[in-house]
Amino acid sequence: MSDPLEDLEKTAELLPAAAAGVKLGDQAKQKLDRFADVARQERRLRASIELANLLDGQKDSQVKAQVEKALDAAEGAAEAMQEVEDEQSLADAVSEYQGFVQALSTLEVAVRPLWTRTIDQQFVSLGSVGALLEAFPNARDLGTRMVGAAKTAQKHAQTSVIDLPAIVEDLFSQRSDLLQEQQKVAGNPKVSAFLQALADDRATLDHLHQEVLEWLDDQDALSSLKVSPV
Repeated sequence: MSDPLEDLEKTAELLPAAAAGVKLGDQAKQKLDRFADVARQERRLRASIELANLLDGQKDSQVKAQVEKALDAAEGAAEAMQEVEDEQSLADAVSEYQGFVQALSTLEVAVRPLWTRTIDQQFVSLGSVGALLEAFPNARDLGTRMVGAAKTAQKHAQTSVIDLPAIVEDLFSQRSDLLQEQQKVAGNPKVSAFLQALADDRATLDHLHQEVLEWLDDQDALSSLKVSPV
């Protein structure tokens, strides 16, 4: 499969130009009005493809197939618009355009689960570790920011796809910075692993390496944790 964003540059931007070139008499105004939202549909297509790229949608066969169908439909609609010269060709263009809008809606349906899955896999755990770190005086601020990023991601679980790419990109940047800061606070991969296991309610005594005990002691947290049998 070729780069969908490169294909988009060749295809989707033709839609507004093609729609602008559709000029018939006043009797065709009702049909021409079908193209009034063409620029917005182009933005929806761009956003869907950008979101799929951000969320590794190229690894999902269903998403890849829907991207290809939407691009093909966009190209077909643009070509039909450019060929309008009478009532019949205008009706054909309207039909092609409606097919493109339908393909675009199907693509959005395929892309959205990528985001909800990412929230569950990457941001819920971020919030869990953050809530844990809020209990440690030296890591409270970091914990609060981690919880905040997780809540922001969850708040946008149902945000319109057309608005998501910029939001997701910003959240990914925040998450990367927070994880780097977490590594610095933890100071040791074993401590990071312990914190994640503790946040996931799967920590055992096997996680209590010497480095972990020393870190907990530095945080004055040894008396704040209890051991329970599985």
